[in-house]
Amino acid sequence: MIGGIVWAWANNESVFLGIFQCLVGGDEYSATIIWHHQRTTTGRLDLLLKLARQQIKDQSLIDDLSKLMERFRSLSKWRNFYCHATYHVNSKREIQSAQGITLAQDGEPIRLESKVFDRATANEMTQAILDLNDFNREIWAFVERVEGALKVQRVKRPQLLDEMMAQDGHPPKDDPPAQ
Repeated sequence: MIGGIVWAWANNESVFLGIFQCLVGGDEYSATIIWHHQRTTTGRLDLLLKLARQQIKDQSLIDDLSKLMERFRSLSKWRNFYCHATYHVNSKREIQSAQGITLAQDGEPIRLESKVFDRATANEMTQAILDLNDFNREIWAFVERVEGALKVQRVKRPQLLDEMMAQDGHPPKDDPPAQ
């Protein structure tokens, strides 16, 4: 489940790279080189927003990009917690709990958060993956809006996502068992 959170989060960050590619132009690797030169997601998103404000004249599109970035930052709490946590295991090397540390700007400088690996945590992790996957569809829809505004097509949407979007934005349902 930790891997699922990390994968879903990284998948979303890569769609922001797609938006960046629309703004930068050039050959297929120029935007990627610039993107990865920024060492943090915060730096990448800040650069993306600055370029968008420079090139996109539709203020509602800029506002929507800012909202998507804020939502992504909020969803990033799951990835950040599990990627930077200290894990406690039992004698069988099974994860029992995780402890994360947040450095705060106000109040106590260090905030500790512990999660026992139980059903509630499993449910929370599952919900995080679902939320990140739903968000991915929102970002892809936004990519299309940016491409339309800039009159470019830099990004090819994954085929599976096209199939899912054709079905009202939801993954295909399992077929009922044969009788």
